[in-house]
Formats: sequence, C-alpha cells, structure tokens
Amino acid sequence: MAKDYDFYVNAQSSIYKSVDRKLKVYFSEPDSGINNNTGILLLIPGFGANSNSNIYRKMRRDFSDKYNLVVLSCDYFGYEFMQNMPFFIEKNILEISVNNEFVNYNSSLINNLMDELMKSPKESLTLSGRLKIHEKPEYCCDMGLMQAIDNITAVLSVISIIYDNDLKFNTKKILIYGNSHGSYLSYLCNAFAPELFSLIIDTAAYTYPKYIKKRQPWFIKYNNSIFRTNDRCIEKSIKIQFDINYIISKLFYDLDILKLDVLYNQFNNKCKIISFHGTNDDLTPISEKRKFCGSIDNCKLNEIIEIGASKSDSSIFQNDHHDIGVNFISLFDKIMNEYNSTFKISEYLDLKNEYIYSTMKNEYKISYKDIFPRLIINSI
Repeated sequence: MAKDYDFYVNAQSSIYKSVDRKLKVYFSEPDSGINNNTGILLLIPGFGANSNSNIYRKMRRDFSDKYNLVVLSCDYFGYEFMQNMPFFIEKNILEISVNNEFVNYNSSLINNLMDELMKSPKESLTLSGRLKIHEKPEYCCDMGLMQAIDNITAVLSVISIIYDNDLKFNTKKILIYGNSHGSYLSYLCNAFAPELFSLIIDTAAYTYPKYIKKRQPWFIKYNNSIFRTNDRCIEKSIKIQFDINYIISKLFYDLDILKLDVLYNQFNNKCKIISFHGTNDDLTPISEKRKFCGSIDNCKLNEIIEIGASKSDSSIFQNDHHDIGVNFISLFDKIMNEYNSTFKISEYLDLKNEYIYSTMKNEYKISYKDIFPRLIINSI
C-alpha cells in the first residue's frame, strides 16, 4: 500500500499584499519505493473539491502503486473560497439570512427557524447566504497566478525531498491531471515552467477564468416536504442562494496574462496535452477550445458528444456539458494504458533560471534561481 505524507513548505507571499505564507502539500509514494523509472503526478482540484476530498485521497494512493508514481496535491492559494456546501458547513463559515439576521448554519437555532418558515403559506422560499470568512489581499481566490505558483512549488518541494534522500526519479515523467479550474491551472503551470512537465490530462479546462468577475449563483435546498391545503398537496422547499464575487476583480486589472492564448503564443510548448471537452460546455464553447488547441503544438483535443453517442467512452463521460461527468480513475487508467510506455527515462531536471511573459501592461518574470518559483511583476 502506498505511503502517505504531508508537510508545509514556505510559499511565495501574495503578490497583492506581501505576507509570509506556508503551503500544505500532500503526497503518496509507491509502497515499493522510488526508483529511476518513478514518475510524479500533480493532481489539481477545481471548484467544489480539494486535496482532502475522498476522490483525491483515493487517486493519490491508488495511482502511486499502480503506475509507480509519486502523487501529490496541495492546498493552493484561496482554495477554501472555491468549495461547496459540505465544506463550508464543516468549516463553520456558512451563514444564512433569516428574518433580516444572519444565522450560522450550524447554530442550534437554525432548525427552529426553518420549522417556522415551513409554516409560511408560500410554496417556496429563497434565502440569501454568505461566507463568514472574507477574502483579503494577502489571501484570496486569485483564479490564476498565485494558484499556479503554489502548485509548481508543491511539485518542486517534493522533488527536493526525493533528492535530499539521495533518490533518483524519472524527470521525463512529470504529469498534471486537473478538472475544470484545476485543468486551467495545469496550463498555467506548464507555461510558467515549460521544461518541467511531460503530460497534461485536461478535463474541461476553460481558456480564461470567467469566474474572476463573478461566480455563477448556486443554490442549496435546505428542506422540502409535502403538505395538504385546500384539498391539494403542495411540495414546499426552502432554498439558499449564494452569490460569490471574488475580490480579485478589484485587486488585479491585467486580465490578458490569464488568457491561455496570450501565454501560449509566447513560448514553444513541448508538453503533451490530452484535452477532453464537452461539445455543449457553457463556460468555454467547443469552438473556442478547438481554436486554442489547434494553435499550439502537442495538443490533442477529444470532443465529448452527447450521452450514448460514443459507447467506448460511456463509462468515463456522462454528459457533454462543462462537468462532462468524468470518471477520473477510469480516464486516468485509459491514458496510462496508452502512454505509460512512451515516457523516456532521464534523471536530469531541465529548468531555466527564469521565464518572462509580457502583456500590454506588465512584464511577468518567474524566477527559479532559489529552486522554488518566485513571480515578479514589473509595469511596462
């Protein structure tokens, strides 16, 4: 059984307000140990998931032994603000508005208040919700730059541990596997460290993080019941609506650097990219993804069409929308069965001292002079 570890590493201070930070990294190594054919797999969760989600813990352990990989993930910059209901409830940071007052969702008062609302003659009620912990410039959901730097830091910190233990691994077998926003970040990681990664498995990455302006409203259903009135049955429900506006839209104005086509036009991509995208994706139209993948080297786009239209993939993808209903484990098995034997073996890590990207407003320098990445932004 794979061996599990976690640790903290010094991370880059926020580029929005400098404060010392620690980054928590989780990784699993094969039970048989690390050898010169052992690869590294970075898992990047997207919205509604995190490193401690059951599926990510399972993938770290299972993939490590099955494919001779050191598998890691990290609690990257602002991930707490990208979660859904169960996480917010567990962290005790969720409040809902009842009778013009915000009440903690875990409060002992909430059940009584909800019971009273259920007696209302209205068939359905919608309440507003909010997070008790607010974002700050020193720690927020920045949708890109800091999050990518954290994930690269996590990979290089694990590599440092391997080297510190006088072990060797296959530097030509460093993979990234992400979903939605996690897949988008995998493209940023590859751009910020172009010689580091060998393969990206992209499931539904967008080409630009549209939630940077406003996250789509989402609802949770607190309760529903059937009651009889005037000789008819009515289904009554209480929904809680959340509108999350990330403060990054007020902190950062150079949005071009977050557009994948702007980044990928400034370097020669050598990483193999296998992309899966729904033909009815409502965040990034398939035409936009086709154009982007067709503009860069080594990118293969697989278009996921409606359910049942492709029997060979029906056990992996369940729909053709943004989430594509992907079975992460089955998809990874499929990719590794096809590509695992194609990786070259090398013990040498090829990473330049710095990489520079430009927009009309700024120059972005990613420095590796001290091993771990440091992002420096200079106005033009």
